[in-house]
Amino acid sequence: HWFELSISKMPMGEGEPAHFISVSRDVTARLELQAALEQKERQFRTLVENSPDVIARFDSSLACLYANPALAAHTRSLPGSLAGLDPERMLGVGAGSQLRERLATVLKSGKALAFEMNWPDSPSRLVCSLVSLTPEFGAEREVTSVLMVGRNISELRAYQDRIHRMV
Repeated sequence: HWFELSISKMPMGEGEPAHFISVSRDVTARLELQAALEQKERQFRTLVENSPDVIARFDSSLACLYANPALAAHTRSLPGSLAGLDPERMLGVGAGSQLRERLATVLKSGKALAFEMNWPDSPSRLVCSLVSLTPEFGAEREVTSVLMVGRNISELRAYQDRIHRMV
């Protein structure tokens, strides 16, 4: 068990010995909860930062609050350097404008949205992603941010296109 202990000196009348008051409180449960929360946060961060899916969070002004390393790699950026960027500066004008419109829709409606988006992975290659946008709500049930998760479906799309050309 862990205890929090505070001791205070109580002066008495002149010539009398001082008395001490002590208060102790068992803080074991609070420390265990804090340790459990920190462990869950580490597990979540490990999951997000090692996911092959692109994950980002945008605030209500459509600035990037967080981008995982997979998104940074796809945009040829350093991890952490995407924070504060708007969709156009992150993905380029074409895909960025499309993402901006969809983010604005989710912010306004408060409803999740899924769509396919093509965006440049390099000057010569487009990536097709299945993008899911999920609103995140504050204490007053207002949309405070939007979580974006994108899965690369380029190979699937290429196979589908090949099949359609064969038919």
